[in-house]
Amino acid sequence: MTRATVITDASFCADTRSAGWAAWIKGDDGLSIQRSGTFNMPPASSLEAETWAAANGVFLAVSAGARVILLQTDCMTVVHGVQKKGRQAPKIWRKNLKMALETLPYAVDLQLSARHVKGHTRDGAPRSWVNRWCDKHARRAMKEQRRSAA
Repeated sequence: MTRATVITDASFCADTRSAGWAAWIKGDDGLSIQRSGTFNMPPASSLEAETWAAANGVFLAVSAGARVILLQTDCMTVVHGVQKKGRQAPKIWRKNLKMALETLPYAVDLQLSARHVKGHTRDGAPRSWVNRWCDKHARRAMKEQRRSAA
């Protein structure tokens, strides 16, 4: 069973509802994906953008064959959603992940766990470096969408 680590981030402009996302995926068997972009429709909030970004990252990993996924994000709502903590977070997360995975042409037996990565830090940990990469590319996509909407 292919294992993967998925690190995601989103960037959201409340004034224009422009948003970008990025995902960095590394896994067994040489699995390596770095992707960023914008969403098909504008998210209502930064929280929605973060959950969509995480769902996109998981979708990409599953599409590439991963079935055991460690999702790392700076969004605690996503982490709590995966860990089934609290009342609202799991509902929001399940809804967004379900929407993403329903587009697959097959059912998926997925083992998913999550871990918080502190965002906007300068520590030397590799996952912090990747979080900064995701933040940079998500912000770039959001700014391009904002410019094209103006």
